[in-house]
Amino acid sequence: MKEGETTSFSLGLCKNCLQLLDKAACRSSTYAREVEAMNAGERVARGSNAFSDLMTIAQWKSPRRKGLLRDNSDHEIEIALACARSASSVRSKVEALRKLKGVEIPMASAILTATYPAKYTVIDVRALDALGSRKIKITAALYEVYLNFCIEKAKGLGMSLRAFDRAIWKAGTP
Repeated sequence: MKEGETTSFSLGLCKNCLQLLDKAACRSSTYAREVEAMNAGERVARGSNAFSDLMTIAQWKSPRRKGLLRDNSDHEIEIALACARSASSVRSKVEALRKLKGVEIPMASAILTATYPAKYTVIDVRALDALGSRKIKITAALYEVYLNFCIEKAKGLGMSLRAFDRAIWKAGTP
């Protein structure tokens, strides 16, 4: 998505379907990694800059990225996480995290989600597929639009943002 462009997402699932998909995601083999990532994210939110916390979040989002993340120094991780915590805008938070090797927008969104699960959600091709937008380029601007869409939909459905995120992830094609 380029500056000035708009996109629309289409949610073709009812609240009951989304709740069932969320429950299925919570029973999946990857749910334990999510719980670990959220625990690591809570530590990051409290000021941790530990490489192990970042790796736990990466293991949840995309284990393939762990090798690239190992190329960051402790100092680079500390700076990126501190900047992301202190940034005031979504885009600034995302850009601070993208300074790390191995972190593109989907991983940055996962780090933000693990750190602040009530405020952020994960963007990736699987979730976009569930919303009819799989072939769209993931940019910081798109993430802001996507995040606002997800917040509004989750609120309107009476779901937590995490539950909504898990449901659309489960609905998307891997």
